Amino acid sequence: MTKISGFKFFVIGFLIAVFIVPLLFIGNLSDERRERKESFYEQTGKIWGSGRTLAPPVLLKDPGSLNDIYRISDTFNVKGDFKAESRKKGRYQVPFYTADLEISGRIQRETSEKMFLLLPVSDTEHVKSISIQINNKTVKVVKNSYGFYAEVHEKFSDFAEYKIRLAFYGVDHVHFLPVSKEGVIHISSNWKDPNFTGSALPIERTINADGFSSVWSYSRDSNWTYNNTFLFNYMYYPDDDDTNKTLENETFGVKFIIPVDSYHLVDRVIKYGSLFIVLTFLAFFIFEIRYGKHIHPVQYIFIGAALTIFYLLLLSISEYTGFTPAYAIATAAVTSMIYLYSKILLEGGMKSNLLGAGLLSLYGSLYVLINLEELSLLIGSVALFMILGIVMYTTRKVDWYKIFSFE
Repeated sequence: MTKISGFKFFVIGFLIAVFIVPLLFIGNLSDERRERKESFYEQTGKIWGSGRTLAPPVLLKDPGSLNDIYRISDTFNVKGDFKAESRKKGRYQVPFYTADLEISGRIQRETSEKMFLLLPVSDTEHVKSISIQINNKTVKVVKNSYGFYAEVHEKFSDFAEYKIRLAFYGVDHVHFLPVSKEGVIHISSNWKDPNFTGSALPIERTINADGFSSVWSYSRDSNWTYNNTFLFNYMYYPDDDDTNKTLENETFGVKFIIPVDSYHLVDRVIKYGSLFIVLTFLAFFIFEIRYGKHIHPVQYIFIGAALTIFYLLLLSISEYTGFTPAYAIATAAVTSMIYLYSKILLEGGMKSNLLGAGLLSLYGSLYVLINLEELSLLIGSVALFMILGIVMYTTRKVDWYKIFSFE
C-alpha cells in the first residue's frame, strides 16, 4: 500500500469541485442551444405558419374588438385532419402540418341588431382556404387580426347554425379554447408521435403506425363561459409569459413532437456528471493505495478533463446524429482515451482492463437510467448502494491511519 499525504487527498477533492464548474457551463450551453431551436421554430412559423389556437365562434356588434362579446357559440364541433411531416433544415427537424377543419355549431341570438359571426384564430396568416355558411347560406368572409368574420344578415330570434371549412398551414401544435357550453373535438393525423397537452386529455385516442386519432368532449356552465371571455384576448399575445401560462391552463390540444428531444436527454446526463467524476477519481485513488501506483494531481486533471469533454461531445454530436448514436460515439471515445491512459499510469494488465470495464458499465448504466424516467430514482439508488458496497469490500483491509500522513 502507498502512503499518501493528506495534502494530496484534499487536492483530489478540490479538483472534483473544480470540474463541476465546466459541467455547469455545458449545462447552460445546452439550454442555449434549446432556446435556439425554439427560436428556429418561431422563425419557421413566420414562413410556413405558426402553431394555432382556435376558439368557438362568437357574435359581436364590432368585429374589430373582443371586449364586447354578445354571444358565445352554444355548441362547438370540430373534425380535423392534419397531414404532418418532419422537415430538416440544418441540424433542426421541424414538424410541419397542413390542417383541414370542418367546424360546426349553433349560436343563439335574441336581437335584430346587426351582428357579426367571428371565428377567433390566433394566427390568420398562411390560411389555405376558408368558407362560412350560416343557416345553410354561404356568406362573405373577411379577415382581421382576431380571426375571420361574416355579417349575419338574417333577423332571427332563436339561433343560427354555422358551418365553417378552414384549411391552413402550421408547425408544432394546435390548441383549442373550450369556452362554449358544449364541444366535441375530433382530430386525426398521419403523425405517429403526438403529445396531448393542456387542460384536458382526449376521452378517446388511438395511436398506431398509421398515425393517431383523438376525441375531446367538454361541457361548461353558462356563468363560467361568460365570466371568462377575457381568455379570447390572451390568444393574441404569444410572447407574454403570464398570458401564455394562463392560456396553457385553459386550452387543450396536440403537439406534433419529434420522437427524441436530444437536449432534454443531454440535460439529464449532465446532472450525473459530478457523480461520474467522483466515481472515476475514486477508482484511480483505490488503485493508487492498493497497488502502490503513484498518480500525480496533474494526471487527475487530464482524466477529469476527458470526463468533462464527454458531455461536450455528446451535446455537439447529438445535434446531427440524434442522442443514441452520439452517446455511443462519446462513450467509446472517452472510455478508450482513459483506458489507454490508465495502461500507462497503472502499467497495463488486469488493473487497466478492470478500469475500462468499470467505465463502460457506468456509461451503460447511465444510458439505461435516463431512459427509465419513472424507475430512475429507484434504480439509481440501488446502483449507488451496490457501488458503495464494492468500495467498502475492496478497501476492507486498508489501514487508513498508515496511508494518510498529514506531516
